[in-house]
Amino acid sequence: MNTVDDFDLGAYTTVPHLDVPSQIALGRQLLAAAPRDLPPQAETCKRRLHADTTALEEGYRAAQDDSPGPLRRPVDQGADNSWISLKSRLDPYTWLDEERFPDAGLAKSLARRLFPSGLSFTQLEYGAQWAEASWRLKLIADEGLEPELRRLCGDVFVDELQHWHKEYGKMVGAVAPRRGTDSKARPRPNLAELRRRAVQATVAWQVQLVALHLAGHSEARAALGPTDDYRARQAAGSKPAPAPKDPPPPPPQPELPA
Repeated sequence: MNTVDDFDLGAYTTVPHLDVPSQIALGRQLLAAAPRDLPPQAETCKRRLHADTTALEEGYRAAQDDSPGPLRRPVDQGADNSWISLKSRLDPYTWLDEERFPDAGLAKSLARRLFPSGLSFTQLEYGAQWAEASWRLKLIADEGLEPELRRLCGDVFVDELQHWHKEYGKMVGAVAPRRGTDSKARPRPNLAELRRRAVQATVAWQVQLVALHLAGHSEARAALGPTDDYRARQAAGSKPAPAPKDPPPPPPQPELPA
């Protein structure tokens, strides 16, 4: 076997974009598939993957216990609606002729940058959705896009977006409680940070496996299988459904005798 060219080395410097339960599952599967006879640096990365995956799992469990579904749903729905409303106000501008309406070009640019995959991120697990929404809000702030969004979409919709994002951050434990709250209350786990650490540990482990594979370790390539499986399933899910085939023509009818 050609150990250099049989797979894409760069594919393992990232992980498939997964929600928290799937990230936990991937970490567990990678640990279960880990090869034997690892060098010290690989053992270190394996222990880190185990620790960070366990921390994410415990944080996710605590988040479910601390925030029952009925209490989380109104915040999740409010945040979803704020993004849907903003996109719904922005979209009509993208349908206009740019030569006659200069705002059409601006709207198209904003839509591409804020909604590269549409609104699919609003269906992710809570922590993952907060992380996806956060980078969009940071982009708006860092590049001074808020005035244009307010002009095109209206103050009320931008205000709603900002309001519900703050509430969402409190819900997932990504925003510190305000002073004066009960100091004895158990803090909510920061799922976004726990997920980030688990992803980094996964990448570090994958890089170790790639190095072992290139060095000739007989089990390292197979140990990357769980990541390959998730990536393949995501690729299969993103492909458009095949177009329906035309029905076959009816068989010829026998001629009746005159």
